[in-house]
Order: sequence, then structure tokens, then C-alpha cells
Amino acid sequence: MERGDEAATQRQLQANGTLLLAVLAPASLGIALTGNCIATTFLGAKFVAGAAPLMSWIAAGSFFNALRANHLDHAFQLGKKAHLQIWVMALAAIIAIGLSLYLIPRLGPMGAAIAVTVAYAVACVHSLIAGRYAYSIPLPLAASVRVGFCCAAMTPVVVLLPDSGWVGLVLRAGLGAATYALAAIAVNLLNVRVFAARFANSVASRRWTGLELRSALSGRSRGSSN
Repeated sequence: MERGDEAATQRQLQANGTLLLAVLAPASLGIALTGNCIATTFLGAKFVAGAAPLMSWIAAGSFFNALRANHLDHAFQLGKKAHLQIWVMALAAIIAIGLSLYLIPRLGPMGAAIAVTVAYAVACVHSLIAGRYAYSIPLPLAASVRVGFCCAAMTPVVVLLPDSGWVGLVLRAGLGAATYALAAIAVNLLNVRVFAARFANSVASRRWTGLELRSALSGRSRGSSN
């Protein structure tokens, strides 16, 4: 952007948003789906019943907050209108406090989680709208369809696995990530096929180079012995 290349700036922002979404969406979904595993593994037995239901809300809130902070909010800095971000955060704070006052006495910790998640979601939408008055940040809409497909493929695999303890956590995280990766290759998310092909060619090239080197060394060894 400092060089004045608007097209390159938009391409880079689009790539940044795509990568962020491709990592953030499955991670947030994975936390939501493995909430009971996380609770039973890292928390005491007395806290599991109360903490496990909160994981889905925490995961959703983290998704909206990270997407806003690491992509949408860049519009305010790039457009040199950082003051607009004040209104985004002020509205989010008002919503969080207002909903907390209403929900926490009724739902306890769940009310707090809901209030914060709703505030983050509103802030995400608000940042998207207000950011248009500062600088146009491209949205990875095409990539979001592929990410959604990969997440949809991952979900049934994770749900069918054990849902408690270290075993469940490792299986859900490992097989879920593997399923997402295979789906990403299938739909060529982030041009992963190109990188996979380059990696395979690199490995094959090194292997053949190694075989040729060993063949040459063994040939020299036989020649010297003769």
C-alpha cells in the first residue's frame, strides 16, 4: 500500500483473510465440538458440568473477535481513520455490559458467555460496516464456501468419536484435523494442491539425487578397489 499498488494490496488482504478464515473456522468449530473433552481433561470434576456447555459460546466469541481484530479492523489503520474503531468497541462494551446485567442473574456463567459472544458478533458486523468508510477490506467469500465444506466434512467425524478425557481429545483433534486437511486438498483450499505437488516433486527430486549420489560413490568405490 505504501508503494501505491492498490491491486497488490487487495490481493494481499484477500490472501490474509482467506488464511485467517481457513485456520480460525476449524479451530473454533473443533473447540465447540470437543468442549466436554476439554473440560474433563483440564478441569476438576466439580467444574465439568458447568464449564462444558460454555465451550461452544467461548469458541463462537473467539471466532468473531479474532476475525474482527485480525482482518476487519485493519480498515481503520489502512484508511487512517482509527477514531472510527472507538465507536465499534464502545458499542460492543455497551452490549456486553447490558446483556450481562440482564443474563448473569438468570443464567450465571452461561449468561456472561452469551453476552460476550453477542457483543463480539455485533462488533464484527459493526467493524465491517464502519470500515467501509475508512478503507475497503475484501472479504474471502469464495474461500468461505470451501472452508464451510471442509468444516462440514470434519464435523461428523469428530462427533462420532469419544467425547471425554485425553483419548477423546486426541482422537477428535487428530482425526478432525486430518479430515479437514483431506477436504482442503479435495477443494484446493489455499491452493494446497499446488504446494502438495511442489513438496512431492521436491521429495522425489531429493530421493533421486540421493540415489544417483550413492550410485556414483559405489561406482567409484568399485573402481578404486579394482
